Amino acid sequence: MPILGALIDRLDLLITNDSGPAHIAYARTTPCVTIFGSGDPARYGPPPGPFAVVIHPSHDVKASTVEDVVAPAESLLTRGTPTSHGKIQNSAF
Repeated sequence: MPILGALIDRLDLLITNDSGPAHIAYARTTPCVTIFGSGDPARYGPPPGPFAVVIHPSHDVKASTVEDVVAPAESLLTRGTPTSHGKIQNSAF
């Protein structure tokens, strides 16, 4: 896990399903788009911060499209400016 955490720290954005890496990103405030299936984002989703949730009305992860994910990803990426090591930094988060 320390290696995964260090890798997530260096990302400008993580796109993942509701899984361990998403929760590591939440803890490290790495911007993250989390794709939910049957999980409850109100219960298992991110805290306030540089995070977005994508959930298809059918609650099927496979039904989410690239377009469903691109808009929130672009929004998160444009909120801040990359630091020298690549991670977005913005005091608005």
